[in-house]
Order: sequence, then C-alpha cells, then structure tokens
Amino acid sequence: RRDTTGTTKILTDLLKPRRVNNNTELVRRYAEDRRIDVNTVQHPGVLRTIPHHPELAVYPDAQVGADRALIFRECDATNVESYIKDSRSCPISIVDGYCQVKPGEDVWYVAAGIFEAFKDIRICEYVVCARDDLCIIEIWCRSLPIRSIREDMKGKLSRFYFEVLLPELAHPRRSMDYPLRDKPIEFDEETIDHIRRGRAPTEE
Repeated sequence: RRDTTGTTKILTDLLKPRRVNNNTELVRRYAEDRRIDVNTVQHPGVLRTIPHHPELAVYPDAQVGADRALIFRECDATNVESYIKDSRSCPISIVDGYCQVKPGEDVWYVAAGIFEAFKDIRICEYVVCARDDLCIIEIWCRSLPIRSIREDMKGKLSRFYFEVLLPELAHPRRSMDYPLRDKPIEFDEETIDHIRRGRAPTEE
C-alpha cells in the first residue's frame, strides 16, 4: 500500500468471502509447457510464517520438488505479447527478446517472502498465463536483493497488519454498520512489539 492510498478499499477487498482456487488448469498448462508429469506439481500445503514475524505468512501457488515454487498470474488477454503491449498494469516487459519482471512489482516481495519462509526453495517461477499461451520467468534466490526487499516488506506489511487489519478484526466496524477506517491507527514500535508477543504494554 502506498502512503497516499486510503485503507477502506484494501480492507473491503481483504474481508470479502473468497473461493479457494486450486489452480488445477494453470498447473496442467504449466506442466504441459515444461513437459513434466502434472503429478510432480504439488500444492505446498499450509501457510508458513516469516521467522520472528508471526503476523506475516506466505505460501506459493504450487511447488515442484523441494526447491522450486510457482507463482501464477492470470490475465484476460489473448496472448502474453498483447498483454504486455496493451495493459498498463502488466507486471512484465520484454527486454532483448526475453520476458522480465518490472522493478518494484509485487511479485518481488512475494518471492522474497517465499525464500524467507521456505528455506529449501531456491527458485520461484512466475507463470503469467494468457488465454492462448503463457510466459515463465525464473527468479533465483541468489539473484534477489533479499535483505533490502525483506526489511522493506516486513516493515510495511507488519505495520499494515497491526495498524489497519488487526483493529478491524478485533473490533469489526462493518458488522455494526459503521464505515471502515480510512486511516491506520498508528502505534509506536514498542506497542507493536508487545502486541506481537501477546502482551499489553504496561505503564512505567
């Protein structure tokens, strides 16, 4: 979330009931493109938390073996080339004939979180699926500036959880017909640390 973005729209989207998508068709198309047995592509199972940050959890859309994670993105374009050309929100571009993820896109943060939580995973494959074709981009753990992305990600996501999402979960305004909060409830780092450890801050 950018600092200038209100929280109401994000909260409304996060609190919507959702169907669980098991990505069966995307897995089939990926396996066909890679020419591997579709049964070798597995669901990762449960969410894993980021070490020392129990409020943050992540899991890939699928996993191949112990060291490769898949992150899927579907688009409505006929093919990936037209998606890149026509969509302003497309997260990838073509450089020297190869698809690359644009700097600053969300998938970098997702990949960094996966590498942090799943220590055996060394490669994330970003699978962008159009109707007629797909594009697979490999993100290697060793090529990612994990530390800078990790610290930036942890700080922003933790503050969003404690200042925006947690207050709504603890005291739901929507169920009482009140408007959702459009600004975060700001906590200092000491208060957040106490909440994370399950203890209320004490007055000196």
